[in-house]
Amino acid sequence: MTEIAAAIRAAAAGRRWLSPQATEAIIHAKTAPPPTPDTELTTRELEIMTLMAKGLKNPQIAETIHISVSTVKFHIGVIFKKLGAQTRTEAVMIALEKGLVERPDNTTR
Repeated sequence: MTEIAAAIRAAAAGRRWLSPQATEAIIHAKTAPPPTPDTELTTRELEIMTLMAKGLKNPQIAETIHISVSTVKFHIGVIFKKLGAQTRTEAVMIALEKGLVERPDNTTR
């Protein structure tokens, strides 16, 4: 109840108020080291990552390695999770930085 009263007093005075638990959670989130990948990419994931780096779209990747588009999408989702990426571009950049794939000489579009 004292936290509610403190929040009301702060709001009435035009100030912001955070509970000690919220403050601690924010500090922890800002100071915690970034997550590291749980596991290495599999051979298939590296193959797909290499084709992504060359600029191939999901249907082109599927045709190239003889799997379905939905399987390509599944593998890309796993790659994103393992690399901590949210987009294809981000995944490719991380893979290049980590030396998982080589920078392609030319791209296919």
